Amino acid sequence: MKFQTDFTPPRRKGYILYAGLTLILLGLSGFLLIFALDQQSSGFFVLALLGAVIALVPIPFILYAIYALLRAKYNLSREGLKLRWGLRVLDIPMPDIEWVRIADASQPALPTPVWSFTGLMRGVRHSPDLGEVEFLASDKNRLVLVGTAAKVFAISPEKPNDFLRAFQSAVELGSITPLKPISNQAGTFFSAVFANRRARLLIILEAVLILALLVTVAVIIPSRPNITLGYQPAGLQSVSSPSDRLLLLPVLSLFALVADLSLGFFLFRTKRTRAVAYLILASGLIAPVLFFFSLLFLK
Repeated sequence: MKFQTDFTPPRRKGYILYAGLTLILLGLSGFLLIFALDQQSSGFFVLALLGAVIALVPIPFILYAIYALLRAKYNLSREGLKLRWGLRVLDIPMPDIEWVRIADASQPALPTPVWSFTGLMRGVRHSPDLGEVEFLASDKNRLVLVGTAAKVFAISPEKPNDFLRAFQSAVELGSITPLKPISNQAGTFFSAVFANRRARLLIILEAVLILALLVTVAVIIPSRPNITLGYQPAGLQSVSSPSDRLLLLPVLSLFALVADLSLGFFLFRTKRTRAVAYLILASGLIAPVLFFFSLLFLK
């Protein structure tokens, strides 16, 4: 008799919050970028440009949170429990599970991760009663605790009582070929990316090019108060602008690099899409190289 049940955590709250926050930060960054281009003062231009960059910094982490919620799943079978949360992969053999119970509200409050109210409970906390507790959950009101000899895992299946009944049924059926224990963190994946020689070389080369572009622009700005970038489509010379506008080049290159790395890392997860990941990572070289060529046409 085959037994297997999939459970998922509540996702709606997290989706709405993180998607809304992403749109707000993108809108703020775009507004500050447009605002910077309209400024005549170099000081206001640099401050607005810096604000546009800072507004984009949290976005990769927020997008990963959305991806983690999308991929989150608790797979229960008679052979064990598989926990998936973003790039966190954990397989617990059934014999290693000592107990499972719903978090009791009558017991002392269980320490939860700082950002629990956002619909994403991820992290490790220490409980005086339970010891080390790792959270792979989204709703503190539906917590189910899974105890093992190493640590306790806090998960939040959408229907906790159904999860407990399914676990009891799995125990009664007995385990014939228990799962092999697996525990991979997100850091393991990123280490694997940087351990790959070609991927590492592309990432380092992109970072060096952007840094070199920034240094080149920093050298040009003090020596030229105004610059003109080529000609308009009608053949007329473009209107001159303050030379500090050249800071847009490394900033735009940085935006392109973040986008390429985010997509490239995502595609690097499987061998089937790894060739495409290399192409995406290599495309990050295009923007800084083109911007370097544009500096040759300064008037």
